[in-house]
Amino acid sequence: FPSPKYPPARSQDASGSTPCAHHAVSSRSTVGRMDLIFCMNVMIYFTEERRRALVQRFYDSLEPGGYLFLGHSESISKMPVKFQAIVLNDCILYRKPTAEELQKSELILEGGTA
Repeated sequence: FPSPKYPPARSQDASGSTPCAHHAVSSRSTVGRMDLIFCMNVMIYFTEERRRALVQRFYDSLEPGGYLFLGHSESISKMPVKFQAIVLNDCILYRKPTAEELQKSELILEGGTA
């Protein structure tokens, strides 16, 4: 449900080309496919089951090549999703592979060559 304190908002950058939206993570509704998701210092308050479900929803909502940004205390390294972890200095961000990248990694896992 929308929060009166933080209503859903859509905005654009100075060029007018980047739509942004606030979204309640507890909501079952979707806002379409996204290129970036920022969910910082939220999942630490959820159960493991709820975190797994939320991370899967993030994965399903991201466009191929899209990025997930989490807080420093949040990790999804042991979750069964196929995000690529990218380390930048002291930050870890997660990228959803493209279909081609997934296909190559599956070939390598099966012992084939890419």
